[in-house]
Amino acid sequence: MMKSDLQTFISSSQQRKLHIFHDVLEYIFVIIINLSAIFAALISFADQFKSYF
Repeated sequence: MMKSDLQTFISSSQQRKLHIFHDVLEYIFVIIINLSAIFAALISFADQFKSYF
């Protein structure tokens, strides 16, 4: 199987660093989305909770 030009140009250690960096960015992105969803759910729950009292 032929390697692409990018793979032959970038060393394996740099590829590993780029892969780790990509995984960390993806992980941070997922955490931000989850936190914003939890925050929105808490706000809507607090509004519903206030309406009972």
